[in-house]
This record gives sequence, structure tokens and C-alpha cells, in this order.
Amino acid sequence: MSLSLTDEEQQFLEIALNQGLLSEDQKEEALENLKLLREINLDLPLWNVLEKKNFLSKKDVQKIRSLQGRDEYFLKGEDIPKVIGSYELIEKLGQGAMGIVYKAKQARLERIVALKILFPHLAYEEEYIHLFLREARSAARLNHPNIVAAYDSGEDNGFYYFAMEYVEGISLDRYILKYGPMDEREGAYVIREIGKALDHASQQGIVHRDIKPGNIFLTEDGVPKLGDLGLAKPKGDLRLTKTNIFFGSPYYISPEQMENYSEVDVRADIYSLGISFFELLTGRVPFEDAHYAEILHKHFTQDIPSIRTLRPETSDEINFIILKMTRKNREERYSSPKELVSDLDAYLHGAKINLQEGRFYFDSKIEKGLPASQLSRESLSNSTKDTQKIFTSLVEKEKKPSILVVEDDEDMIQFLKAILGSQGYQLTFAQDGVDALMTLALHDFDLILSDVVMPNLDGLKLLELKSKKGIN
Repeated sequence: MSLSLTDEEQQFLEIALNQGLLSEDQKEEALENLKLLREINLDLPLWNVLEKKNFLSKKDVQKIRSLQGRDEYFLKGEDIPKVIGSYELIEKLGQGAMGIVYKAKQARLERIVALKILFPHLAYEEEYIHLFLREARSAARLNHPNIVAAYDSGEDNGFYYFAMEYVEGISLDRYILKYGPMDEREGAYVIREIGKALDHASQQGIVHRDIKPGNIFLTEDGVPKLGDLGLAKPKGDLRLTKTNIFFGSPYYISPEQMENYSEVDVRADIYSLGISFFELLTGRVPFEDAHYAEILHKHFTQDIPSIRTLRPETSDEINFIILKMTRKNREERYSSPKELVSDLDAYLHGAKINLQEGRFYFDSKIEKGLPASQLSRESLSNSTKDTQKIFTSLVEKEKKPSILVVEDDEDMIQFLKAILGSQGYQLTFAQDGVDALMTLALHDFDLILSDVVMPNLDGLKLLELKSKKGIN
């Protein structure tokens, strides 16, 4: 059965993509979900599916619905030529708030690149051109093994573009979705390397402002790289378009970015990296809500929950590092990426945290009172074998046994987490049959545990999908 969208649904989708509220991956996942729902005669409109999956908030849906019919917000595929500058477009990789990213070939150098193109309808606005080119210039100033390299920028017949290193690998958000959370040492290694990237960027006066797993990549060789560098916003531009639709990443945003966006420093990036670290180890962000406003309020007013509520075995060392990275008061966070990297280095070399002093010590040095941060550079950086083990683990990691649990009783959920989670099973929870169906649309599981009686879609109908998805 092919999926047919109404004109209204297609229009809605174009606006959501145009405004950067929806990624290409989210779009494809939502359409697959919608197709399966309609196959079993659950005829929900597209925007309901997007809202139920938390891809869009109710407020965003209302705003887009109010905009429908205004053609200046649409971007049609035929608007993009096949060749821009010296680059031949190969395939679309993704879409963000300001533009589209293509895999492209630079003909004269026989080089594959990622080519970012400013949306044509934004190319008439001086502030967006300035912001886009500033991103390119900022990225070009950076030269670091853990940062996606920038090659070139320019304009061709009204199309503004810049070329970047094409990373063969996987983004951290896709990694978490495919393999589940990392173990502590893997996660600490990744965050340490990105901390090095932030240190290099901060030395060049660049604050990223949009650190999240979707902007961190693992190459096929297991090297973490930070992408989309230099997304500084013009003074007074609080991540809002002229239609007042929210841009940014509310799940990872620091409190000070909501107070005075133009005055943030690298400690805002450390906060966002801490939230990303939490998600990397648990598979979830600390604050989850259907509405952006509520998420932002929690980042502004609440400490993040202890990672041990989701991962009880977390060490004192990693718990300390994540809590320090995500303090509400930036004066209480790590003062610099270099300080963060030092603690992660110490942890990876076996140091222990003294919680009273808030410092790392190696067991052999405790009696002498020498903190890990004062050990010789050689003792901290001579880690070839240890790093290689982590490389191997990241590259060769196999997917753990996975179970989809369809259950809305909190006591039963906690029971299953305690019994099955402790055995190494990867548990994904769905509240009802429709949520389960949406999850099954894109992901495979080794086993489904489900209630029989559920609203909208009972367990028996859900299990009819078994043959389609090849689930045992």
C-alpha cells in the first residue's frame, strides 16, 4: 500500500521542514508510521502523528496550521540546481533551520564533500546571509581532528553555500537509536574528545551554542567529530524567525541561553555537552515533555535528575562529572573545556573522585595528596592501548538483545527495568498500541511484550505486524 497525503498534509510537511522544526529523518519516520496506521484503518492526520511522536509540540502544530496557504514559506525541490559553484549534488543528507545539506562532489579535486546551501527564501534577508557566511568563516578558522573541517564557501546565482568534510560514519543520536546507550568508558571517551574540540573552538573565540548528539559524529574509525560549528546568532535574534517559530534544541539548551543569548560563553556548550553525555549513557534526555515551553522552564528552574535513576550502576566519577557539567549556575560548572577534559582523562586512567574535595586522585597518590590534575602530562596522555580498546569497542559494537514493552503501568515498567534491564536487555517502552506501532515502523526488536487490552489498538492487532517486521 502506497501512502497518499492530502494537499493539506503535504503543505503542512513543507512548512515544518522549511522552518527547521522537522528533520528529514523525522519526516521519513512519521510517514512510515502514518502508512502503517492507515493500513489498519487508523486514519490519523499527519500532524497528529508528528505531535504524538513529540517531533512537534502542540504550539508548533497550531502555528503551522495558521500559516498554511502562504506560499512564501514553501521550498520546492526543483528550486535547487544540480550543480552549484564547482560542486555536483549527489543526494540530500539532511535539513536544518537555515538550509539543506547535500552530499556533493567537487569535480576539480575529485573530492566528496558535505555541501550546505542556504534556503533560497532566506537569501533575500541580509541577516540570514550574514549569519550563514559567518558560520562558514568561523568553521574555516578551526583545524582540529575532532572538528568537521570546512573547505570552501561562496555564492552562485543567488545560492549561498559552503563545503565541509563529508564524514563517513554515524551521528550520536542515530548511534543511540541503533545500538542503545554506551557504557561509561565509551561515553567518557567520546565526551573527552568533543571537549578537546570545544577547547580548540573556544581558543578561537567561538561558542557553538547547539551542542547535541545530532551534531556529534563517529567516523568509521571511531573518531568523534563535532559538526555545525559557529552557529552564533546575531545580537537580539533569540532563535526566532520573523514568524516567531522556535529554532534551536530545547532539550539541550543552557539556562543562560534563555536569559541573554548574545552573552553566553563556552560554559553554555559544556552544559549542553553534559546533557548529551546523560543521553549517551541512558538513551534519554533529562527533561522530556511534549511542549517546548515546559522543557525550557525545567532547564531554567530544575536540576537534572540523577543519572542513577535510569542507570543505577553509574560510577561516582561519571555522576560527579555530569552533575558539574550541568549546574544551573554557570559559575559552578567546569570553567573551561580543558578542565573537563582533565577530569575525563583522569577517570579513563583509573582515578577516583574525592567527593568532599571535588577532585580526582589516583589510588597510589592519595596518601601524598596529589590530585590527578597535577600528575605529569605523560602519565595522563600515554593512553594508546586504552584508547585503542575503546576505538575497537565503538567500531565493532554489536546490538544488544532488544525488547519492545507495551505497558502503561508504572509499577510494571519499574519491575521490568529491574529484572530485564539488569540482564543487559535493551528495553524500549511504548504507552499503548499506537505508540508501539509507530516504534515498530522504523525499528526491529527481538521480542515484544504487550498487554492484550489497550485503547485504539489491542495487543492482538499489534502482533499482526510480526510477519511484516520479521519479529519472533
